Amino acid sequence: MPIAGGGIMQGVRRGLRTIRAGLMAGVCLGTVNAHAGDATWAVDAPNNNWNDGANWTSSPPHVVPDGTATFAPSSKTTIVLGNAGNTAIDNITFAQTAPAYTIAIGAGQGLSVNGSGAGGGVSNNSSFSPNFLVSGAGSGLAFFNNAGLVSFTPADLNTPASPAIIITNGTAGTTSFYNNSSASTPNNGPLSIFSTKINNNSGGTTQFFQNSTANFAYISNKGNGSILFFDTSTAGRATLENAAGGEVRFSDSSTAGGAVIQDFFGSTTNFFGTATAGNATIVNGFQGIGTTNFNGNSTASSASILISSGSVTNFNDSSTAANATIDNTGDMESTGGQLVFGGNSKAGSAIITNGNGGQTLFFGTAGSATITNKVGGSTVFSGFFGANGTAGSASINNIGGQTQFGETSTADHATITNGNSGGTSFFNSSMAGNATITNEKNAATLFADASTADNATILNKLGGVVVFKNSSTAGNATITNDGGATTFVDNSCPGSATITAIKLRPERRLPNPRTKTQDHRRPR
Repeated sequence: MPIAGGGIMQGVRRGLRTIRAGLMAGVCLGTVNAHAGDATWAVDAPNNNWNDGANWTSSPPHVVPDGTATFAPSSKTTIVLGNAGNTAIDNITFAQTAPAYTIAIGAGQGLSVNGSGAGGGVSNNSSFSPNFLVSGAGSGLAFFNNAGLVSFTPADLNTPASPAIIITNGTAGTTSFYNNSSASTPNNGPLSIFSTKINNNSGGTTQFFQNSTANFAYISNKGNGSILFFDTSTAGRATLENAAGGEVRFSDSSTAGGAVIQDFFGSTTNFFGTATAGNATIVNGFQGIGTTNFNGNSTASSASILISSGSVTNFNDSSTAANATIDNTGDMESTGGQLVFGGNSKAGSAIITNGNGGQTLFFGTAGSATITNKVGGSTVFSGFFGANGTAGSASINNIGGQTQFGETSTADHATITNGNSGGTSFFNSSMAGNATITNEKNAATLFADASTADNATILNKLGGVVVFKNSSTAGNATITNDGGATTFVDNSCPGSATITAIKLRPERRLPNPRTKTQDHRRPR
């Protein structure tokens, strides 16, 4: 059974602190300077070095700003930091007349935006998208305090920059958000555009710490890029596109918020610690195979999870699906995938739908989940790997689909309804426990091998049947045949079961009230 992320996930956990510490230490990111000065990038800047005062218009003249750096028209629009170490600035503003600027942050360089004042951070008021390029070992772009990306009012509301800000993290490049900073503050232009687009290419990373948020940003991973959330940070309402070996990771007590997360082309979303999926929408298999893993004590919370062909969602360790809605039926172009609950995990009160090849596999417990198996969909409870899958108090509806119990798994106190040729099967030494099972509309429950109906209550109606074969037993079950049947074959036996057949009474004709009764007796 392919549980993605077993031993691999343990290795990832061990490396979490090392990776996090390395990323934070990659560049010494500064704080707000004591005496902040403002300046505007010169129209006729002699070179493209940010840290050369000759390129700035200021008072006093030619001072590199540490307050607000403003960019308007200039002959130099590709800017480099020009020295190793960190460059600190409170705010960056692109004026309405600004052309498309590119700010390059190279190996060993850092640019920190400290975000002072209302609307502090990076703001773009032009109709062009400034691009921050972060690439090279130890390169970093960081946002502190309440710094945001990006509140803007474009010169022409009909042709605003879309996205307003672009950040591209290349090889070993990192963009970090700290404190209460935001990757995308609400914009003052049309709501249909993305405020910020962040690309993580070739191992590039975007990471969020403390109470920071991705807000409404659009962030994509390509070529092993990563998006990391730590502490109590949140993905907000961001769109996270995860592809080509990329990873989205939620650690500590972070949350996916109301984000849209798309995993495809071999990418993975991981939840660790007590992280939660919040109200996010997670799509596994959007244009290819994707995986989501819940580890530790993480929870799917109230998320909506879609699983397509070849894709897997795993609940490992003590994680829970909580109140999630999980659609394991695929889409118009693919079949369903696989949903796996490990030994100590729980389905909680989740709503799970399997169909069109989709399968849910339990080594843990179904809790109080509501599970529907449509045609081609199935749920399997297993006792392999020292686990003992149990249906708990779940409500399981087999509408043309199947539920199967194997090894020493049990239906426990579940309510199982088989209809429309759907069915439930017990194999090996599995048990029906104290479940309530209804077979109707030509549906069936099968007990095979050495399985037992145990203390179950079974109702066969409208053509529904229960069949015992091999060495199975009805145990202490209560079985009622109301238009259905119970069959024993091979060496199976009724045990101490109570089996009742309800006979249909012949139809009784009642007199027609419209027919008058005549009295033929003679009057005296």
